Amino acid sequence: MCHNNSAIVALSTKRNTVSFQKTIGINDYYHKAEDSDYPLGHIQLLGKVKKGMLKADAPFFTPNFILEAMANHAVGWWITSEDLPDKENRVQVTDSGQISLHYTHNNLEAHQRLLKKLKMILNRTDHFHHFHSKAYLSKQIPLAGVAHQVGTCRFGNDPKTSVLDRNCKAHDHDNLYVVDGSFFPSSGAVNPALTIIANAIRVSEHLLR
Repeated sequence: MCHNNSAIVALSTKRNTVSFQKTIGINDYYHKAEDSDYPLGHIQLLGKVKKGMLKADAPFFTPNFILEAMANHAVGWWITSEDLPDKENRVQVTDSGQISLHYTHNNLEAHQRLLKKLKMILNRTDHFHHFHSKAYLSKQIPLAGVAHQVGTCRFGNDPKTSVLDRNCKAHDHDNLYVVDGSFFPSSGAVNPALTIIANAIRVSEHLLR
């Protein structure tokens, strides 16, 4: 129901003068890799790294000029891997009206393999150091920080175990269709917008028929 994410800051020997940095995505390992027949995920650039972002992770005594120098030589990266379907993962509402999330992380080996691939790429360039950055939301994002909520309306053929049928119609209502990310069996390893659009088109064509 949420991606496996990590943020990485790589320090280069060259000054990074780019203002708008989020321009590169790498899907070479999206389906598999030379050492894995299973999908690993997606790599993309983060936005421009700033001094204040680094300060959140630095020791309190770190001089500002050090943070400034690091930011001027930093390139931020974000990696995303899929979390696999788990029938025990769910969002519930308690008797007192509170949201309760039951979620167990999985597929973390693929995520670590992808992180290793990124570090290998960086090591072969002029990036001599890289580290996790909590400032960009660390890998385990809490419920309050989830950007791509999916999987909250499970779909399937059996009304006893799913909310929607295979065409995203509610089992119990003839005229109710859910075409956002709720039907996803998992989060995938990329932003879900295009998949949501494609499915909405599929459902609309079904309705026309």
